[in-house]
Amino acid sequence: QAELQESIRGVAASGAKAVILEVAGACGDIKSLNAPLGIEPWDAPVLLVAGEDAERLALLGEQAETARVRLMGRHTTVDSINVIAEIGPASAPAIVVSTPLSGWFHATAERGSGIGAFLSIARWASAEHGNRRFVFTANSGHELGDAGAHAFLESEAPPPEQTRLWLHIGANVGSRHGEEPERPSSPRFLMSNASVLFRTWAAF
Repeated sequence: QAELQESIRGVAASGAKAVILEVAGACGDIKSLNAPLGIEPWDAPVLLVAGEDAERLALLGEQAETARVRLMGRHTTVDSINVIAEIGPASAPAIVVSTPLSGWFHATAERGSGIGAFLSIARWASAEHGNRRFVFTANSGHELGDAGAHAFLESEAPPPEQTRLWLHIGANVGSRHGEEPERPSSPRFLMSNASVLFRTWAAF
């Protein structure tokens, strides 16, 4: 998002009193963008809009109407929580399973299915692990530069030479709008062969 950051800073530096950014998700509502870790506050307030609000503001702009943008907020430092659990012998190579815990707003559609899959794998592993070692980590701060994941990597994660597999369950299992795209979008969709796809349909 460096290009977008640069664009916002350029508009603010030009003397604009506020920046209004239209960012619509698939359902037409606001799609809040993840923020880089440690980003500096903007030089002007930035307001995200979508849907009818964006249309109304565009119409006011065409009519050269005057508007006042007032945002109430502050930058602060808060504590967050990572949930970490291990199953199996500590000396064995690790199979790491990770998922984000948080997002902007409630993030139920984006996080809920991933957390459900994460918990299902944890239940299976606790009963069937044998001599395998599993390390489960559910990290907060996904929307703020993956802050929780960075903390896990710095202090809790097994070293690469002791990690056999790392399975990350992110937005690749989040829900999306029901209309099928005309063609697959490689940055957004996880592709698989037919045998896995049919087994997934049967399970869900």
